[in-house]
Amino acid sequence: MSENQDTAAYLEELAATLASHGSALAALRMAELEQRVSPSLAMPGWLTARPGAMGGDVSRAGLMGAGARLRRGQVVYVGNYTDGTVSVIGPAGSNTVTATVPVGASPAGVAVTPDGAGVYVTNYTAGTVKLIAAASNTVVATVPVGAGPLGVAVTPDGAYVYVANNGASTVSVIDTWTCAVTATVTVGASPKGVAVTPDGAYVYVANNGATTVSVIRTSDNTVTATVTVGAGPLGVAVTPDGAYVYVTIEPTTTVSVIRTSDNTVTATVTVGASPQPVAVGGD
Repeated sequence: MSENQDTAAYLEELAATLASHGSALAALRMAELEQRVSPSLAMPGWLTARPGAMGGDVSRAGLMGAGARLRRGQVVYVGNYTDGTVSVIGPAGSNTVTATVPVGASPAGVAVTPDGAGVYVTNYTAGTVKLIAAASNTVVATVPVGAGPLGVAVTPDGAYVYVANNGASTVSVIDTWTCAVTATVTVGASPKGVAVTPDGAYVYVANNGATTVSVIRTSDNTVTATVTVGAGPLGVAVTPDGAYVYVTIEPTTTVSVIRTSDNTVTATVTVGASPQPVAVGGD
């Protein structure tokens, strides 16, 4: 049996397993895997129509072809809260909306998987998270979470998605393999911002209805620290080396700086009035 035949047989067997679990994102990744392993492989029938995790269909044509472009970070996804859609801008430099994806009520947060295959969108008023197949720009899964989901972040390995449920004071943990919630973590009041450390070991959650940031250990999804930062924390961003976390304090003119080694506030920086989003640039 040739190497290509061995690979095809392996993919067929693994695909059957994926189909039984109904994993939409796993199907996306398998499509890309097939292309990387051997671009000349005959297209197996299992990828002609792949069942989505919640009943949608993902076609082979939609999955193949755009993966490399997506992984280079050339597409921008914008949640349109009032329209109930996500606008897709790209490729880079075109500054053109190339697709508009209906996602349901009040899209509030957007996060892309590290491989670019999937886009997770929180629906604030519906209490759900939608999964968009990036190559086809279609919704392939709907995941019920807690009330009022806002912030969303994907772990660096792409295995889990953390969703801040503002109306439930919880964080939902979605397994990207099964597109199901595998844990619900109680945090402080009205969480909004959420960020994962670069090593994937911890998740920092800004509790906007309190004065704290909750620190979740991802290995067992338990809160290991609660850091007092000031009333109304909102945005959260982690430095690329994972050493510090920056938190905007919405009702004030300040940003709190948390040292992750001991989860203490080491600085308070004065900025403009009512700071909200925050991002870290550079290497």
